[in-house]
Amino acid sequence: MDVQEMVLRLHSAWQGYGCVLLPPRAQGAAGPATIDPGLFFSALGPVPCRVACLETLLAPGEIAHRYRVLLKPAPPDGLERFLAMLRTAGIELDRHDVRFLPEDWTSRALDTRGAGWRVDVDASTVGRFTYLQEVGGVATGPASALFDFDLEGIALAAQGGESIDALTWGGGVAHGDLFASASGEEARYAHDVADVARLARLLGLVEEEARAALAAGLSAPAYAGALSCAHLAGVFRSRALIREEERSVACGRDLARACARAYLAREARG
Repeated sequence: MDVQEMVLRLHSAWQGYGCVLLPPRAQGAAGPATIDPGLFFSALGPVPCRVACLETLLAPGEIAHRYRVLLKPAPPDGLERFLAMLRTAGIELDRHDVRFLPEDWTSRALDTRGAGWRVDVDASTVGRFTYLQEVGGVATGPASALFDFDLEGIALAAQGGESIDALTWGGGVAHGDLFASASGEEARYAHDVADVARLARLLGLVEEEARAALAAGLSAPAYAGALSCAHLAGVFRSRALIREEERSVACGRDLARACARAYLAREARG
């Protein structure tokens, strides 16, 4: 099964479970320790929800894809459902060693965390199942379950491949044909080309704009700023610039907290 077919099957399965299928974000960059705006805000407050989305995660030297699902309240059969979706995505469970390994998930830059499991197939990670405990520094209630499927990891196990570039994405087109060039350019930009002094100034501008959005009661554009801070933290990390990385993390964390509070205040007002 190619990755394209995998996504279509997951879409169909989660739609059948009652999920709203969110379109991918139109713009912006996000890394593996971030969460889509639709999932972030849906996890806040008491209103039940079932949402699914396909995310592109960008880190220096890597372009990866995740299929993420948020169920609130968390279902009692979460781990069994995760296994069922692995089967839907092409993993023959009786032919692989599938393990749930206790491991918490944390996004420092978005002050979001939860307890759960890393999911390995034949000793390679293919996803996570997490009970979200805090989103933007706000305790979640009722408890939400976050299903996080690593599409490249699942495809490697299902296709029996050893190279991400060699994976079949769809229509006979290889993953590397679509993403290898862009991934290499992102790596070169982060490690060699990016002007870190200019990016540090950009961080300040991003925070300033996000604060202006919050002052106007606009949590969605402000959260885009928090995601930008998280992405900049990754660029600084690739250069081993710890002080700049920590400043980016702190900016993202403070913005995410403010976004969560602003969203809940608006919902309370109706």
